[in-house]
Amino acid sequence: MSLPRPIHWVLEAMVVYLRSQGIPVRKADVGNVSRRDVVEASIVRKKDPLYGVVLAFNVKVPHDVEVEAMQYGVKIFRNEILYRLVEEFTQWYREQRTRLVEMELDKYIRPGKIRILPGYVFRRSNPVIVGVAVLEGLIKPGIH
Repeated sequence: MSLPRPIHWVLEAMVVYLRSQGIPVRKADVGNVSRRDVVEASIVRKKDPLYGVVLAFNVKVPHDVEVEAMQYGVKIFRNEILYRLVEEFTQWYREQRTRLVEMELDKYIRPGKIRILPGYVFRRSNPVIVGVAVLEGLIKPGIH
């Protein structure tokens, strides 16, 4: 049984809109969110955690599917207004991407510029303990 043509036009228009917003679409379908949708999103999530999500526009998400999505770590965005759905996803995407970049940067030792404060030298060797003012950059304790 095939669906009436207008539903396919709406689905195609949604895909075009999502792609125009820079959101890649792996699969687009009509109907409630299914277990299969969650499994496919979890596969994408292994390659790119920021795109392994389900965007549910004006459909229902059965409770068992929602539970399974949580087990797989797949986020489901749902809304009955397409532009709000896209806004919610893009806001989440930006926040998650920023968080991932910050986590990656925290692995590296970044340069910093300090000035030793006169009168705050408590120990001169092994280890040196002094008071400092951070002039530029980021200084972390325990970094040599």
